[in-house]
Amino acid sequence: MIQNAWKILGEDFKKEAKAVFGQDKFLPIRREQVKDVLGYHAGSIRDVITGDGRWSQETVSQARRIAKAWMKDDAYKYMVKAESVVQDAVSYAKTSIIVRGLVVMWQNYLSNALYLLSLGIPPQELLKNSRQKFLEIAKYTKNNEEIIKLNADLSSADTNAKARSIKARIQMLTDENNSLSIAPLLEAGEFSTISESLTEQDLEFSDGRFVSFLEKQAGKLPGFAETGVKNLLVTKDTALFQALNRGVQYGDFISKAVLYDHLVQKEGMTEEEALFRVSEEFVNYNKNAGRGRDALESLGLLWFMNYKIRIMKIGIRMARENPFKFMLYASGAGMMPNVETIQSSSALGAIADGSFGYSIGPEMGIDSIGISPWSAALGR
Repeated sequence: MIQNAWKILGEDFKKEAKAVFGQDKFLPIRREQVKDVLGYHAGSIRDVITGDGRWSQETVSQARRIAKAWMKDDAYKYMVKAESVVQDAVSYAKTSIIVRGLVVMWQNYLSNALYLLSLGIPPQELLKNSRQKFLEIAKYTKNNEEIIKLNADLSSADTNAKARSIKARIQMLTDENNSLSIAPLLEAGEFSTISESLTEQDLEFSDGRFVSFLEKQAGKLPGFAETGVKNLLVTKDTALFQALNRGVQYGDFISKAVLYDHLVQKEGMTEEEALFRVSEEFVNYNKNAGRGRDALESLGLLWFMNYKIRIMKIGIRMARENPFKFMLYASGAGMMPNVETIQSSSALGAIADGSFGYSIGPEMGIDSIGISPWSAALGR
């Protein structure tokens, strides 16, 4: 896997590595960071045919024989098509659960607020700063969207005067973004354009055939009916979906920004110390999970394991630093007993209450059918 990843790195990168370390084909990386630095080919059913993986040659040969005995010479084509359909459906299900369902977004806001209160942030400070950070991240997002459009206009500007005007506007918006109090967090990459618990792969597949089919069928209807059906299905091109998706995106970031300000302004931490603490207090969804777990998640055999596994680190730190609060929330006796906490939503918490099995296998995906803001409003 490492050799394959090295092969696709650019020649300029390899030359720079040689200049820095003085050896050809040499790049020292800590073992636990190899997946994040070099990446890896996503695990796929294609590996059965291509042999691109750690399977033994005997295992690959046996798998090929079984596949060809069942599907003849079209085995590869049918296997890849089936995998694509399943991945498309799983990503649609994940998007429905995280974005369309409302419940996850609401629980996330409440659990984040509860956690920030447990870290010593006063309620009035939490409410005031949450509103301020929401306005700032909304402003940043709006400015960024305009910058993207202006850059497109700049490439087609037909006069120097027009180009200067566009550049001046871009610079003004960039300066405005840099002046925001959330700028250090943005520069550190703490704001993700992908909703928490989803991945780049989910975002790619959520635009797949199934969603395209729904949108095309709705597009055949008369104007008012098309709008109504799209809003009913909450397709990705509706303002409703975009608002819900934005709400999920903003969730953790607003909490990170509130905590950052508290650490710098009230606890006297440096910017670097506060950024490190913030990164440790929230789940990092961008860290690679590995070929095996990525493949199982994409096929709907595991669900949201990044969150369940990685949040345990935060729970362990909470138990070490404040055992009383940890036990209080773990027992369900906190300020909001019916809200998911670090303890109850972690893998260990799910095992303890017997719900961990729900995250394994297709049941969660099947239950996601019909999830929408409308069903959530009706309590279904």
